[in-house]
This record gives sequence, structure tokens and C-alpha cells, in this order.
Amino acid sequence: MLKRIENQHLNDVLKFLYKDPIYNCYIISDIETLGVDHPYLSLYGVFHQDEVKSVCMIFDRYAFYSSQTDEVDRDMIDLILSKQLASISGSRDSISRLMKNLNFDKETEYMLAVLSDDHKVDHEFTSLDIKVLESEQEIKDLYHMLVDIHEFNVKSLTVDEFISEKKVIHEAGQTYGLFDHNQLCSTASALSETKQHAVINGVATKNDYRNKGYARKLIDRIIYDYITIKGKELILYYDNPIAAKMYLDKGFKPYGTWITLDLKKAEGK
Repeated sequence: MLKRIENQHLNDVLKFLYKDPIYNCYIISDIETLGVDHPYLSLYGVFHQDEVKSVCMIFDRYAFYSSQTDEVDRDMIDLILSKQLASISGSRDSISRLMKNLNFDKETEYMLAVLSDDHKVDHEFTSLDIKVLESEQEIKDLYHMLVDIHEFNVKSLTVDEFISEKKVIHEAGQTYGLFDHNQLCSTASALSETKQHAVINGVATKNDYRNKGYARKLIDRIIYDYITIKGKELILYYDNPIAAKMYLDKGFKPYGTWITLDLKKAEGK
């Protein structure tokens, strides 16, 4: 039976999600940080005799899906289709169960990797001007930096929309900036923080400042803050061979495959 998740379901839902806290990190983080009544999200689950079988967290244009059964609930499929989502993501096993029921334009695979120790941290980052970006002006500067990096598709947002989005995201994480002569030139974030994990995201360097090792130094700072200080594991997703080498050199271990489906828009919608 498909149900809208409410507070009385949370213990059962979190028990289900914590069976694989790495794949389910995004959903867990939003539940632990925002709850189930937040206006930005809605959470649904399929229950069988009070046991959770699958969970779907839906935002305005995208969703995360997690399932531990081969059976796909028809009501869950109908719900996903009714939301006119741009994309849906999850582990390979979870998303592959949905594929025959969804029309999609593109399937993108990302490798998922995990780091649980800090023995390869290079403490040279302490000599650089790295800080957490918190003020509205700092977030504006970040926006203007990312506009020129096409991989981030920031141009689809206004500055105000970007700032609002960051405020929500930063409820469960933070964004770092590296400055060269007071110029923001590289950034990386640790987001979707849970009691056990955080996700490295948004690693980017301005074109004129690349090949100086700045991204690597930001990763070192995040590893220090989250593993050495907080005692958490770090998760990341990558599909770039160059980035993969940097992460694996830092000790990240491959964990599995993450899939994002870009869904086709229904005709007439």
C-alpha cells in the first residue's frame, strides 16, 4: 500500500533507509534535517503488512527512489508519472526496477565511492585562504563564478533563486571557497549530512586557476573537517576519469553505481 509518509512512520522509514545509509544518504539527510512537513519535499512509501518496501522523496522537479524488493508498486509508478518530474535517481538496483515503467530520454551512470579514514590528507591546505561561504555576498560571488562553468548549469537560475536554494541546502552542510589574492577561484561542498555521512559535491575551479591543485586542497580540508573532526564517512559521485584519479588517490573506495534518469515530458504537458 502506498502512503504519504507522516511523523508516525518515521522510525520504520529510517530503519529501512539505514539498511544502506550510503545509497540512501540524500533521503536520510533531508528527513533528519527538514522532517516530512517541509514545503520543498514530499515523501512516500510502499508498505506491506506495516513493513517498508520502498521510499520515494519528491521535490519540485526531481526525486530519489529506494527499493529493496524486486516488486514495483503500480501506485508508486502512477505517483511518479503524475508529478511530471525532470529526473529520478537512486542505486542501480532501485532504478533498474523502474525503467520498464518510465519513459526517459537519458540514463546517466555515476560511480559512488566512500572514504572512512584521513590518512592521505595533505595538510598544506592550512596555508591557503580557504573558508566556509556563509554571507549573502559570498554566495553571490559563488553564483557568478559558477555561471562561467557550463557543467553546473547555473544560468538557469537567477541570483536570488540560487541564494534561496543554497540556504536550504546549507541546512545539512556547507560550501567552501578557496581564494587567491581575495578572488574566489575554487569551491567544493560537503552536503546532505547525516549522523554518519556527508556527500562531497560541487567541486569546481575557474578556468584561469586550474592545474594548481586547488580542488585537491579543498577536498583535503573537507576530509579534515568531516572525518578527522566529526568522525563521519564521506561519499561522492563521479563520472569523470580525471576526478576519479584524484578521489581514489585520496583513499576513496568504489561502492557501487548511482543512476539518474532524465524523464520524458508527457505529451500535452
